[in-house]
Amino acid sequence: MIYVNALDNIFSALQNKRLFDRFGFNLPRRPIAEGQTKTVTCFEKWEFDCTCSDWVNKKTGETLTGYSLPPQLAHLLEYGIDICRE
Repeated sequence: MIYVNALDNIFSALQNKRLFDRFGFNLPRRPIAEGQTKTVTCFEKWEFDCTCSDWVNKKTGETLTGYSLPPQLAHLLEYGIDICRE
Protein backbone atom coordinates (compact mmCIF):
# COMPACT_ATOMS: atom_id res chain seq x y z
CA MET A 1 0.00 0.00 0.00
CA ILE A 2 1.06 3.56 -0.64
CA TYR A 3 -0.23 5.87 2.08
CA VAL A 4 -0.42 9.24 0.40
CA ASN A 5 -0.77 11.28 3.60
CA ALA A 6 2.29 9.61 5.15
CA LEU A 7 4.27 10.03 1.93
CA ASP A 8 3.36 13.72 1.83
CA ASN A 9 4.59 14.12 5.43
CA ILE A 10 7.90 12.46 4.51
CA PHE A 11 8.36 14.65 1.43
CA SER A 12 7.53 17.77 3.46
CA ALA A 13 10.05 16.83 6.17
CA LEU A 14 12.80 16.17 3.62
CA GLN A 15 12.18 19.28 1.57
CA ASN A 16 15.34 21.40 1.08
CA LYS A 17 17.51 18.75 2.77
CA ARG A 18 20.68 17.42 1.16
CA LEU A 19 19.93 13.71 0.89
CA PHE A 20 22.59 12.56 -1.55
CA ASP A 21 26.24 13.46 -1.56
CA ARG A 22 29.36 12.34 -3.39
CA PHE A 23 31.42 9.45 -2.09
CA GLY A 24 34.71 10.73 -3.52
CA PHE A 25 35.03 8.82 -6.79
CA ASN A 26 33.94 9.30 -10.38
CA LEU A 27 32.41 6.54 -12.43
CA PRO A 28 33.57 6.14 -16.03
CA ARG A 29 31.29 7.75 -18.59
CA ARG A 30 29.00 5.43 -20.50
CA PRO A 31 27.62 6.25 -23.93
CA ILE A 32 24.04 7.47 -23.85
CA ALA A 33 21.66 5.12 -25.62
CA GLU A 34 19.69 6.64 -28.46
CA GLY A 35 15.99 6.77 -27.74
CA GLN A 36 13.26 6.14 -30.23
CA THR A 37 11.20 9.20 -31.02
CA LYS A 38 8.15 9.91 -33.10
CA THR A 39 7.26 13.39 -34.24
CA VAL A 40 3.56 14.12 -34.19
CA THR A 41 2.56 17.07 -36.32
CA CYS A 42 -1.24 16.73 -36.15
CA PHE A 43 -1.62 16.37 -32.41
CA GLU A 44 -5.37 17.00 -32.65
CA LYS A 45 -5.75 13.47 -34.07
CA TRP A 46 -4.31 11.81 -30.95
CA GLU A 47 -6.20 11.22 -27.72
CA PHE A 48 -4.96 9.55 -24.54
CA ASP A 49 -6.86 6.37 -23.73
CA CYS A 50 -6.61 5.32 -20.08
CA THR A 51 -7.74 1.77 -20.81
CA CYS A 52 -4.68 1.03 -22.95
CA SER A 53 -2.34 3.62 -21.32
CA ASP A 54 -1.30 5.07 -24.66
CA TRP A 55 -2.08 7.81 -27.15
CA VAL A 56 -4.49 6.55 -29.80
CA ASN A 57 -5.19 8.03 -33.24
CA LYS A 58 -8.93 8.78 -33.28
CA LYS A 59 -9.36 7.81 -36.93
CA THR A 60 -7.05 4.82 -37.43
CA GLY A 61 -6.90 3.32 -33.92
CA GLU A 62 -3.09 3.27 -34.14
CA THR A 63 -1.24 3.62 -30.82
CA LEU A 64 1.61 6.09 -30.55
CA THR A 65 4.09 4.33 -28.26
CA GLY A 66 2.98 0.72 -28.08
CA TYR A 67 3.31 0.87 -24.29
CA SER A 68 1.59 -1.85 -22.29
CA LEU A 69 0.98 -1.31 -18.60
CA PRO A 70 2.61 -4.06 -16.49
CA PRO A 71 0.01 -5.97 -14.45
CA GLN A 72 1.83 -5.22 -11.18
CA LEU A 73 1.66 -1.46 -11.83
CA ALA A 74 -2.00 -1.67 -12.86
CA HIS A 75 -2.79 -3.50 -9.60
CA LEU A 76 -0.83 -0.96 -7.54
CA LEU A 77 -2.59 1.98 -9.17
CA GLU A 78 -6.02 0.38 -8.81
CA TYR A 79 -5.84 -1.08 -5.29
CA GLY A 80 -2.60 0.00 -3.62
CA ILE A 81 -3.05 3.72 -3.00
CA ASP A 82 -4.71 4.90 0.20
CA ILE A 83 -5.90 8.49 -0.20
CA CYS A 84 -8.06 8.69 2.91
CA ARG A 85 -8.26 12.20 4.21
CA GLU A 86 -8.46 12.81 7.92
